[in-house]
Amino acid sequence: MDQMEGCIAITASTGPRTQSIRFSTVTHVIPSATRRPARRRRYRRLDDIRFSRRVTPYQPPSPPPPPPLVINLPNVVGHQPIDDGTPIGIPEQELNYPMEWNTNGIDRGGRLIINSLTTVDLYSPCKKQPSLGIESGTIPNTAFFASSFVQGREPYTARLNGRYAWRPAYMDADQFLYIDLGSRYYVTAIATQGRRAAKEFVRIYNLMYSDNGHNWFYYTNEDKIIVNFAGNKNDNGIVRNNLTDPVITRYVRFNPRQWNNFISMRVEIYGCPFTSSSFSFDSQTIAYYDATFVPLHNQQDELRLRFKTNYPNGVIFYAKGTQNNDYLTIELRNGSIFVGIDLGSTPERPGATIIQAGSVLDDYQWHDLAIIRYLKNVSVKIDQAVVREESQSAFNGLDLDGKLYVGGAPNHMERGIMVRPNFQGCLENVLYISPSTNSILDILQNLQRQNPFYGLEQGMVGSGAMCETYI
Repeated sequence: MDQMEGCIAITASTGPRTQSIRFSTVTHVIPSATRRPARRRRYRRLDDIRFSRRVTPYQPPSPPPPPPLVINLPNVVGHQPIDDGTPIGIPEQELNYPMEWNTNGIDRGGRLIINSLTTVDLYSPCKKQPSLGIESGTIPNTAFFASSFVQGREPYTARLNGRYAWRPAYMDADQFLYIDLGSRYYVTAIATQGRRAAKEFVRIYNLMYSDNGHNWFYYTNEDKIIVNFAGNKNDNGIVRNNLTDPVITRYVRFNPRQWNNFISMRVEIYGCPFTSSSFSFDSQTIAYYDATFVPLHNQQDELRLRFKTNYPNGVIFYAKGTQNNDYLTIELRNGSIFVGIDLGSTPERPGATIIQAGSVLDDYQWHDLAIIRYLKNVSVKIDQAVVREESQSAFNGLDLDGKLYVGGAPNHMERGIMVRPNFQGCLENVLYISPSTNSILDILQNLQRQNPFYGLEQGMVGSGAMCETYI
């Protein structure tokens, strides 16, 4: 009996006859001359193999699939370029989120391979996501607050794997538990437990976050629908929920919505520290990065920033190129964000595209803005809400060979600018992610460091301390 790849070859007196059977179904083969019965069901005689209905014709292994196409994309976690056909060479957990790709995106052995890339957002500030100190006790008892509680079930007993659990005095949807992290963090995940050995746990809850403990925001999906997080199914199991879009916050609040018997919660929060580079702008000052000497030619790119203002109108960002009239603008108009982008216009085909997102953004609260582009596909994110559009241009790349202005524009007669005042308020962590130069341009941070490619067009920016949030 000859063993072949994936089959067993059986030779009979009338000539060779090759058939196959899964190795997992045969552990021993006993010569048919012995006629010994199989002692266990998993044992098979040679006759069993020869005539078994489970035997299938031998089929050679299929050839390996062609290597996947991986678009040339910067690994902003490791700052390494990714060439065509090469998987991303970093652990999957370091990519974190948000990440967007189509259904051809697969994960093999902790490495990410992307096929037919459409929109990708690989920026992640957290290489690791440790717990922030609830279970360990790093966060003190005085940092726990609740709508109500019963004696012996105070808010500070809501520590993951703790002996007790927080329990409110009333069983209704108005109850909540919140924790002061002490400073702002990227919050990337949350975990919950019920009260041990009591069959008390929360099945569904909402999440809220705040910079100051007074102005709260619900965690929503990209359609601005409040997310109902799946809670526990028993009183001692741990259920962890990763946030598709991490939030930058100091206060985290749990709002129970459905529960078993009584509301009881033990919790943990995961993430990493948030580092701020912020300045206040007075509408007279404009910061910039000078791309004259190293032009930016990108098929895909990202622009991220945070802003806080109580003025409804102003130019936040402006950049242009001399080739085909390319430009990118970000403006506040009547409290909404307007993104203008032109990848190149011709007399026959104008390429200007305008995308509107968000509303009532002049509330003097921090808002996160991300513009993510791959070829003509543009996604605009405001907090967790997403608006997607396709550029009207005949071209795919954005060519910027001038200055990237932050906080306004020196000339309001430029193409794409529709409002007259410059931005007045606070800007934080303005990042332009450029695959062509394989870099992340942190404009405000480099301005602080007096990098020669960064500077002020006019005036003087205010101290970042003016942008801190106080209770």
